[in-house]
Parts: sequence; structure tokens; C-alpha cells
Amino acid sequence: MRTVWASLVCWLIAGATLASTNAPLPAGFLLRPGTTPGGEIFDQPTVLDFHIQLTRQNLGALRREPREYTETTVVVNGQTYTNVGVKLKGAAGSFRSVDDQPAMTLHFSKWVKGRRVFGLRRLHLNNSVQDPSYLNEYVGGTLFRDAGVPTPRSAWAKVRLADRDLGLYVLKEAFEEEFLRTFFGNADGNLYDGGFVRDIDQELELESGFGPKDRADLRALAEAAREEDEAKRWARLGELVDVDKFATYAALSVMLVDWDGYPLNRNNYRIYFRPDDGRAVFLPHGMDQLFQRSYMELDTGWTGLVAWGLLETTAGRQLYEERCRQVYTNIFRWERMTNLIASAVEVLRPVQPDMDQRADELVYRIQSRLRVLRRDPLLKPAVAVTTPSPAASQPADGIRPEGWWSQPGGEANLEGPVESDGLRVLKILAYGHTTASWRSKVRLAPGRYSFEGRARAMGVRAVRDERGEGAGLRISGRPGSRDNQLSGNSSWVTLSQTFHVTAEAPEVTLVCELRADTGEVHFDLDSLRVRPLPP
Repeated sequence: MRTVWASLVCWLIAGATLASTNAPLPAGFLLRPGTTPGGEIFDQPTVLDFHIQLTRQNLGALRREPREYTETTVVVNGQTYTNVGVKLKGAAGSFRSVDDQPAMTLHFSKWVKGRRVFGLRRLHLNNSVQDPSYLNEYVGGTLFRDAGVPTPRSAWAKVRLADRDLGLYVLKEAFEEEFLRTFFGNADGNLYDGGFVRDIDQELELESGFGPKDRADLRALAEAAREEDEAKRWARLGELVDVDKFATYAALSVMLVDWDGYPLNRNNYRIYFRPDDGRAVFLPHGMDQLFQRSYMELDTGWTGLVAWGLLETTAGRQLYEERCRQVYTNIFRWERMTNLIASAVEVLRPVQPDMDQRADELVYRIQSRLRVLRRDPLLKPAVAVTTPSPAASQPADGIRPEGWWSQPGGEANLEGPVESDGLRVLKILAYGHTTASWRSKVRLAPGRYSFEGRARAMGVRAVRDERGEGAGLRISGRPGSRDNQLSGNSSWVTLSQTFHVTAEAPEVTLVCELRADTGEVHFDLDSLRVRPLPP
């Protein structure tokens, strides 16, 4: 039985259009529907039939060496292809053995030189074990391409492995010569595989290209990202990276809650060095875990070395915030996403009878994410905070931050300022998993500072992640975890966090936060101070 949302979304397909603003995103790539290799299967939602006729010898080879190609016969939509290479794929969460529900790569020209299927050498069959909707790759990849970020296209397949029916799979194009020519017009640059949670300063695999074989391009990129002088770092990275594309990539990654991609986890990515200008373009990959959280803040911390190096500069932060507003207005649209889902469900329903329910759950998660983003102050800069005091007027004993605003995240209530025990407090109450906070911006002279204030906890069951544990104080966007934490039940305790300010980045965002499953924290508003410290 079809769900209510499916009927409504089908109605939207005919009339909804993508919103635009006077500040469009850069065009950025060469994809032309209907004229590219693979267009006949990727230009619209499509389901293909794959029968991989593994012999006993093939099965034995894939049990012994699952990552090595073995030779087999594959039938695609009734067309038989012999001497096809097949191997298993997938990382820690998605890898399954050949006797289970394996994800696979098919290489049609491995032993038959020059052979293509739908104009492509290789195709991936993803088991989607981490995405019950089968739709994340399709929605996420389409939005990235809408935004000008080159991303592999996807469709679907019904898969039969030897004598076993494995059901529905996600079909994806590979990072091959055809992909590079489609999106860049040239496939001669170096293409690197980011591997499993590996950054650019590690031994990434060179997949193809006629650039330097000694990874000199990667070393130069890592050295530029580590440059201590902010102005020099921004200038040097601008010569080595397409910073516009990277800022767009980062902004959309956070909106999609792609927590397992390069900016946030140094994972699931490729890097292509364009041969025309030598600049690197980061390519998203492995988007089967989108929208798992609704509460990720746009003003987040970065894990990838290039993400931190670029976006923690003053110019980089400004570019990122600008891209967030453009992507939210132009790309991350409810109508666009639900239209994509509805059109996919129409072709998947005959193959997967409970497809409406699976799509329903994804639509709910998207709706929850949009609800959080609508309240994000970064998307509404005109009403975010009052103008901070100039550095020259800071009193010797520190300044009192003003213009506090709430940033919900997860299941929490935020109130403030309210009176409690004769004090003015900022309250956060968690009634489920949350990362919620109160925030204020201050402008400071270069130097060393302490952000401090009093807080008390009531029944806080803390959650720990890369930014901190339980209740505490931190500075937004700074790498690493805060070193203060409050959990359980406590009386009033003074918390503090030290930080440095440079002349290039005088404005900082102060955060009073709660990372917990349950409990309540009060921050004494009048005790919150930023104090200068000796050099």
C-alpha cells in the first residue's frame, strides 16, 4: 500500500522547481545528460538484471582472495559477457563474504581489452547493508552534481550470484577514465584512492594518471595545509586546491550529515589533480550512511588535513559560510530531494515491495535535518549575534560575552536566560541523544585566553565524541576535544578552556554545550568570561 508521502511527492514531480538566488554556485563540470558513457542507465532511475555465474572454482578463489579478480561469466539484461573480472569490495561496515551478500566490482575489460558495457569498463554492485532505503547514494550523488562537485552516478540492479538470488543492489559507476573525461574533459591527471580512514599525508594508492609517480603532488598539498602562517597557507592552498569546489563539498557534506566522508572523517574519497592547472579536486564516495543524525551543526570541526587547513583560515571560513547559504538555498531543497525519491520509488517498487516504507523513513530523516538547519544561525547571519566589542575596549579582567543564541541539536530543550536559585542561567535539557549548545561571538586581540564559567549538572548521562564529553565549554571550529567535562550530578563547578587568537582570525565563537543522552545542565550566565592570559 502506498504511503501518503509517496502520493504527495509524485504530485510534486510535475511542478516543483529548484529555487535560485542571485549568487549561483559555480558551474564546475562537463556532464551532459544523454551524451556520456553510461547515460542510458544513469540519466533516469533504472533497474538492471545481473546474473554472475560463479563456478566452484570462482567461489574458491573469492573465498581465498576476495580482493583479487577472478574470471567469470556475467549476464546483463539478457546479454552474456564472458571473461569478466569480479572481486569483492567494501570496507569495515559493508564488506560481506562471497557466501553472504557481497558487494562486488565487475571489470568488463580486465581480460577483454577495450570492451565496454553501456560505455563503461567497470561497474560496482553495492549491497547497501548500511542503507536500508537503497536511496542515499542516488540522492547524495545527485545533489553533489547539482552543486558542481563531480560524483559517480548510480542506478540499481537485481543480482543473482550463481544459484542464489541476492535481491536489490545499488549500481554505481567507477572512478574510471570515462568518469574523468565526463566530468573534467581529460583523464591524464593523477587520481588517488583515499583508502580507509587515511589522510593525504599517508601512502594513498595512485589509481591512474600521468603525473608524478613519487606522490610529490600529495606531499606539496600536505605541506601547504600545515603552513603555520594563515595568509601563506590560504594562498598556497589556493594554488593547489580548487577551493571553491572544496568549500561547496564541505558545506553539502555537513548538510547531508556525511560524517564518514573526507572533511569530517578522512574517509570515502578520491583526489584528482586536474592536468590543466594542477589543482586538486576532492571527489565524494561511499555515501550509504547519510542523514543518520539530524543535529550536526554547520559550524563544525574538521578532521581532514586539507579541510582544517583551508576552512580554519579567515578567508576559508568566510567562503565556507557563504557556500552553506548558497547550497541551502539552491541545492539542499525539500522539493528536489523528495522528487528524486519519488521517481526512484516508482521503478523500485516492483523489485522491492516494501520500498514505500523504506523511503518513508528516509524522508522523515531528511525532514528532521531540514528542521534543524532552519534554526542554524550560520544560515541567518543578520540575526545571529550582537556586534562584539572591539579588542581595544577589553577590560583587564576579561569581557562578558553577549548576544547568546541557542543551537538545538537532537532531542533537547534550551531556555535562557531564566532565573534559577537567584541566578541567571542558560539551560539545556536532554530528553534523548543530543548535542545542543548556547553560543556567542567575541572579537579579541591576538593572544592567549581562557573561556571560563560556572555550571552544574543534574542527571547527565554523558556522550563522548571528537569534540567533548557531557557538559562543557569550548571554542567552535578548533581541532581536538575540549579538556573540561561535567556529568552525573554536581553542585556549581567552574569550567575553563584555554585558546589562542591570531591577528588573521580575531573573531571566535564561544560554546556552552551538552553532549548527552539524558540530563540537564545550567550555565551561570553572569559567570561566563573571557580572560586574557600571560603569553
